[in-house]
Amino acid sequence: MVAGRPFTLQYATEQVPPEVRRRPEFIRTNSVITGVWALAFGVTVLAELAFLTVPAMPQRAGIVAIILARVGAAKFTSWYPESGQARPHG
Repeated sequence: MVAGRPFTLQYATEQVPPEVRRRPEFIRTNSVITGVWALAFGVTVLAELAFLTVPAMPQRAGIVAIILARVGAAKFTSWYPESGQARPHG
C-alpha cells in the first residue's frame, strides 16, 4: 500500500477490463479494501499475542475475534466495490 500498489490490486485486475484498471477510483477502492484486510490481519496478530501473553484469557474470545475480523473483511470486500462509497465523487 505504501508503494502505491495495494496487495488486492493483483487479484482485482484479473476480474476487470483493462480500461477499468487505470481509473483512479479502482486504485482507491483497492487501497480501502487492502486497509480493511490489514486491519483484519492486525486483529489476528493481537489475538494470537493475547493467547501467548494472557494465560487467563479464554481461548474462545480470541478465536471469535479472529473469525469476526476475517469474515468482516471478506464481506466488506464483496460489498464495498458496489457501494456508493467506491464510486467517483463529483
